This record gives sequence, structure tokens and C-alpha cells, in this order.
Amino acid sequence: MQTSPLHSRTRLTPVVFIACLTLPGCALAFWMQQQGWDLGWNQTGRTALILYSLGFIPALAALLTLIFAPGALTWPPRCLRTLGKPVYLLAAWTLLPFLGLLAAAISVLFHGAAWDLSLLSLHHDLALRWPDNAARLAMYPPPAWAVWLFSLVLSPIIFFVPAWVEEWGWRGFGFQWLRPRGFWFCALSLGGLSWLAKAPFIFYGYMYPWHPWLGLLVGLGFQLGISIVCTWLREASGGLWAPALARATLFGAAAIPLSFTADYDPLWTHLQGLAGVGLLALFALGLYGYSRYASSRIR
Repeated sequence: MQTSPLHSRTRLTPVVFIACLTLPGCALAFWMQQQGWDLGWNQTGRTALILYSLGFIPALAALLTLIFAPGALTWPPRCLRTLGKPVYLLAAWTLLPFLGLLAAAISVLFHGAAWDLSLLSLHHDLALRWPDNAARLAMYPPPAWAVWLFSLVLSPIIFFVPAWVEEWGWRGFGFQWLRPRGFWFCALSLGGLSWLAKAPFIFYGYMYPWHPWLGLLVGLGFQLGISIVCTWLREASGGLWAPALARATLFGAAAIPLSFTADYDPLWTHLQGLAGVGLLALFALGLYGYSRYASSRIR
């Protein structure tokens, strides 16, 4: 029996998508390391800019897959237009910042971090991250209300476009590709692919400096948890706006606790560390339990 060209190209979909996800990241991480760029905690301005633009890789991978191995996959126009119910947009705007604050409180409770409401540690950290601009930084740290304003209002607006582009790769193309196999298969697969795309950078110190191997393990849990949250928002709202807004708040969710705490190791503390991964796991367990309960009532 001869295989049709369309079926052959359909079977290439995962191969092309995974290759387009991993190869550019590996090459870019290796090149940055060879150039001596610090991917760890004290990121310079240009390093941070490239790391924050990593979200364009899944969108590019999705576009190349649609060109070279489209199969039955098409541009998903309806999910681009659908805003969904306001309650899901509100959940997208508040859930991750709330979990970030809760993870910070847990980190302090178990002596993994210390409160620094003066924001002096934030001011010092900014000078370390951007040494070229250290002389232009204000002599005093920013007021607390400015951090809250940036985290809850400005951050989702500033980062919404790159977050939306990234979510088109994950919850647009990837959701259309993997959702027929089930919600949890889709959410966990997209989380694993997201981790695979970021693994070279994590190994070289991104997110978890000083922990190349343990950072990969904790980073896997973090990416799986974020993927479950965003896939749930995609499923419940029916569009990309809610998961894109949630991803845009990741910067704000990180900025609030990181601004008001000091003396912490990101591997163990805050939203991206074990404290946050544990909270994301509890959210996933609650979502799983609720879905089982809802399905049993339908029967």
C-alpha cells in the first residue's frame, strides 16, 4: 500500500517541530557561552534581551512545521479572535502573581529567603545585571508602589505581544496538534517541549545559576506546571488571549517576590524554584480532581 504524500508529511510533523525547537536553542546557547556571555543570575542587558526573546522560537518552529510538514494542521483563526469569559482573563492576570507571592512567603517561612521591603537588594541586583548602566541608576531604590505598578499593570502590557507570539506556538499550533490525544497528554507534552527548548540555556545557568543538573530537573517541573496552567486557560477560554496574558504576567509574578526578598537560591525558592513547583503541582492535582469529579457527575 503506497503512502500518500500528505500522510508522509503528517508523520514528519513531530520531527520537524522538535528539530526546529531544539536546534536553534542549542546553537544559540553554545554561541553565547563561547562569547563569554553570562546566562546566569547577573545577566547583562544584551544577554537578558536574547533570553527574554526565546519565546519566538516555538512560534518559528510552528511556522516552519506548517510550511514543511503541515499534515492536517492549519492556521487556527478562531482561537486568535476568541477572548473567552472575563473570569478566565481575570484568572490569567492574577493566578501566577498570587502563586509567586505565596511561594515567596513559603520561602521566607522555611528560611530559604528573607524579606527586604526596603528594596535595597533589588537596587543592588539591577546594578549587577546591567553594569554598563550602573552609573545611571538612581542612588536610592524605587518605591514599593512602582514595583507593584510594573508587576501587575505594566508587565502584562509590555510583555503581552511576545507572550502571545510564544503561545501561538504552544497553545495555537501545539494545542491543535496534541489536544485530540487528551488534555493531560497535551498539557504535559507542551510543557516537556518547552523545557526541551530551554534546556541548553538552563544548563548554562539561566534561571538556576550554579545548578546545571538540578536546575534541569526543577526547570522541567516548572515548565510542566506553567504548561498545565496555560493549557487549562486555553481550553476553558477557547482562545489564546488568556494563556498569553498568563505568560505575560510571569515577569510580574517573578518581579514582586524577587523585589521584596533577599538571600535566596532560585533553585529552591520563589515561583521558578521548588516552592513554586510544589504550588503548581497542587494546582494541577486540584484541576485533575475537579475534572474527575465533573466527569463522574455527567455520567
